[in-house]
Amino acid sequence: MALINENFLKLKAGYLFPEIARRVKAFTEGNPEAAQRLIRCGIGDVTEALPEAVRYAMHEAVDELGNRSTFKGYGPEQGYDFLRNAIADNDYKARGLPIEADEIFISDGSKCDTGNILDIFGQGNTIAITDPVYPVYVDTNVMIGNTGEADENGAYAGLVYLKCTPENGFVPDIPQEKADLIYLCYPNNPTGAVATRPQLEAWVKYARENGSVLLYDAAYEAFIQDPTIPHSIFEIEGARDCAIEFRSFSKNGGFTGVRCAYVVIPKSLMGRKKNGEARPCTRCGPAATAPSSMVPATSSKRVPRLSTRTKQVPDEGSHRALHGQCRPASGSLQERRTLRVWGCQRTLRMGGLPRRPHQLADVRQDAQRSECGDHSWQRFRQRWRRILPHQRLQQSRQCGRSLPPYRRAEVVFAVFLWPSGP
Repeated sequence: MALINENFLKLKAGYLFPEIARRVKAFTEGNPEAAQRLIRCGIGDVTEALPEAVRYAMHEAVDELGNRSTFKGYGPEQGYDFLRNAIADNDYKARGLPIEADEIFISDGSKCDTGNILDIFGQGNTIAITDPVYPVYVDTNVMIGNTGEADENGAYAGLVYLKCTPENGFVPDIPQEKADLIYLCYPNNPTGAVATRPQLEAWVKYARENGSVLLYDAAYEAFIQDPTIPHSIFEIEGARDCAIEFRSFSKNGGFTGVRCAYVVIPKSLMGRKKNGEARPCTRCGPAATAPSSMVPATSSKRVPRLSTRTKQVPDEGSHRALHGQCRPASGSLQERRTLRVWGCQRTLRMGGLPRRPHQLADVRQDAQRSECGDHSWQRFRQRWRRILPHQRLQQSRQCGRSLPPYRRAEVVFAVFLWPSGP
């Protein structure tokens, strides 16, 4: 049998909000008169309908998806540029904060983000949370294995609990011990308290001195009316080096059902490996530091190149033609659009659908066996020139004339299929 994640067994009850909903339902069914006066203190859903501007934009988006020329499938993994740029300009640069669009990552909600962010951090970090706390912060750390067992009061071993009381205005004091990851939420859920600029400055100072990361949940920032209260942790000097901010459209746009949020991770935010090596938190993947031994050894002398003088990406119509999704009329593709090529090295092979062996179906890092069968090199070249009539196709020395025609299709090109460029 498959092994289970035993950390889930540490959870002493179900998720708080569904449990509240079950108890409220049971109470209202048994006490219909009292239910009319019930004040619900469970999940904080919105009460107003979506704004007209949002509804209009959604209708336009649906119409775009219904038109083949404007249809969009999978979007960019970090979010569409138009949205990231709008967030950077209106939520940050308008306040004088130097947050760039490539530091903003679009998601389906802050609840998911505050849990998923743990994926980029390793095991063994000391976690600090406020008490009382938004339950997602605790439960996700329990499930990932960052805590021990819970005691009779429900407090988990391994967590640093930062007490929020009326005496400290529900803003915790700076801890004496070192914490690696610290959850802060202001305006706070569930207390509604706000943190002043001096209080946030003290937290940033603590984080920088201890190499900590502040996980700052600002989902409720739109409710701030006092001009002296910061809307963003990045209004505090030095926060770019020690903080991640979570924002949401749930409260200011009524998106609790639509789901749209974003995370801001500055490029200057650093973490460390077990050997002490510092790494940017936005570049934790293998591509950031792939050793030379992992990079395919392809010599530029052996690799034919397609190139143009302008270094721009092909338009959407060219993408569709290159992937065999539309059949360009003779000459029309060249007349309507100019294909400009990125010089990033990839391997192009033919194959995919048995009835369409000319379809440019797959892109690989390594040269693989061609699936084109008896589809000759000459016919392959004709097909290619039909799609790119103004480009010159060069035969690779690596696949020299001594090879059979169907093997000559295994050729490494400087292919142009990624908008992100090399």
